[in-house]
Amino acid sequence: MEAQLKEERRKREEIESRLEQERKLREEQELRWQQEREAEWQHMQTMFAYIQGLGASVNYQPPPTMPWPPPPLPPPQMPFAPIPFLPAGPAITPVSTSVFACMRIQ
Repeated sequence: MEAQLKEERRKREEIESRLEQERKLREEQELRWQQEREAEWQHMQTMFAYIQGLGASVNYQPPPTMPWPPPPLPPPQMPFAPIPFLPAGPAITPVSTSVFACMRIQ
């Protein structure tokens, strides 16, 4: 009976030691993968920054110089000829029409 218990304990210790070795190997492998991913990410960021710098230097145009103060705007132009609302003549003037309109409103 004692020999059987020793044999079971020995087998259990072997299994535990094998499991511990496998766990350490997995941790080491995961650490290597993580370091590789970080190195690849850093390399990609470096390349991206380099390409951005190339694009910026190739496409660079100095800003246009603007006079200050800005030139005055051109006078507005009417797209059509003005239509006279009142007939020309001495009988009706703008003042007489506005007085007539005010008298009508009251």
